[in-house]
Amino acid sequence: ARRSLSGYFDELTGGIAYYEALPALLEEAEKNWPKLLAKLQSMNKLLLQNKELVINLSGDEQTLKTVDPLADVFVKSLLDSAHKSPADAKGPFVADAMKGKPLLRIQDEDEGFVVPTPVNYVVRGGGLFSE
Repeated sequence: ARRSLSGYFDELTGGIAYYEALPALLEEAEKNWPKLLAKLQSMNKLLLQNKELVINLSGDEQTLKTVDPLADVFVKSLLDSAHKSPADAKGPFVADAMKGKPLLRIQDEDEGFVVPTPVNYVVRGGGLFSE
């Protein structure tokens, strides 16, 4: 999470930072659902834009020919579900983050967490590739 933009987003959407953010998210859902719903709808508008939508399909030629029309229907249904009005985008975009402005990374610090298992794992992390 500290070494790449992808790792940063993984941490925010499924790591310890995500886990630690869940109680506040639950509290907001219970106490101010309309505000949380508006945030989710805004994210939906940002994510489901025709110019930004990418779908990756893998398969042999016959399978892709069969799936292609169904994928078109699926994409149309997604775009129809998102409101046609453009979303008000606030905050950093991925293109900006790829350039390092802002630097979306987790700060370097020593950390660890306790796992209640009879097996202990000791590892050392490091970058395999430089970006």
